[in-house]
Amino acid sequence: MVSKNEVMQLQIDAMADMSREENRGRQEMLQLWGKTIKQLSDRDEDFTKLGQVSMHLVAAVF
Repeated sequence: MVSKNEVMQLQIDAMADMSREENRGRQEMLQLWGKTIKQLSDRDEDFTKLGQVSMHLVAAVF
């Protein structure tokens, strides 16, 4: 026979497991978000450099 305390402990354990799983999901989402922001930042830098090179080429032609 299972006591009321054991049932409550099982419920608490299940809730703790769900909480840990949700936390892992949030951590993965934050890591993905961070990688995406880094990629966007790198892309912005590339476009800035490309713009500078383009201006120098246009200036050299004229």
